[in-house]
Amino acid sequence: MFKVGICQIPNSADISGNSDAIEFAMLKFKNEGVDLVVTPECALSGYTPALLNIGFAEIESATSRLSRACERLSIDLLLGVPVGVSGTKPKNSVLHIDSRGIKRDSVSKQIFTPTDEMFFVRDSKPRLNFRVKDKQVGVVICAEAVEAIDEFDQHFVDASFIVWPGMWAWPSSEQRSAQQSSNDLKLKQNQARWARPVLQANFSFTEGFPNPPGFESGQSHVFTSTGEVSFQAAKSQNDLFVAVFNDSERVDCRSIF
Repeated sequence: MFKVGICQIPNSADISGNSDAIEFAMLKFKNEGVDLVVTPECALSGYTPALLNIGFAEIESATSRLSRACERLSIDLLLGVPVGVSGTKPKNSVLHIDSRGIKRDSVSKQIFTPTDEMFFVRDSKPRLNFRVKDKQVGVVICAEAVEAIDEFDQHFVDASFIVWPGMWAWPSSEQRSAQQSSNDLKLKQNQARWARPVLQANFSFTEGFPNPPGFESGQSHVFTSTGEVSFQAAKSQNDLFVAVFNDSERVDCRSIF
């Protein structure tokens, strides 16, 4: 049995507050016997205009704090965090911190939206799967989930499941647009190729980028290997939930907070 904790937390530019929220989630997940915790895209910094003036020293300090929490709680963490140095645009990255508190590999977003272009620089480093215990974990970051990328497909052949950190606003049925319907189709096409469970870690709500009318944050989803929705978190609310992989690879989910 392997347990994944998904953090549906607020999108905020308050790095200290974000650290608090992630560590609080890790403590809750520890009580559930979770092996791996996954946060949204840029969860540590927030995905807001403050990225234009990000303080990398504060990011590094907060990352080190969460590394210590991983070691203390013996939990692996996939942390959404901007990676870079002062005076440059950062990479939009997911960092693997293992249960000994060691910062392992990272992957960075390769497919950019116009907003990504404002804040981030692309990374030419090849995509990889993270290894957590006996699992290989694939990663797609936000809009990458609706793009056809041969390199990802090649890696996901070996993945046990795929995590999907993002800042993704789901529309109400009344507001479903042609663009969103197109994205739905592309996501389903990707899931059909990947044939792996997909666990989305979304923000509960966002500061700095209000959603269009009829679109809401939250609603992190868990999809089966056939692309069916097996769990949907709360709309526009904090939600911590655990996805349990049993021996048959079925994914059972439940909210804990």
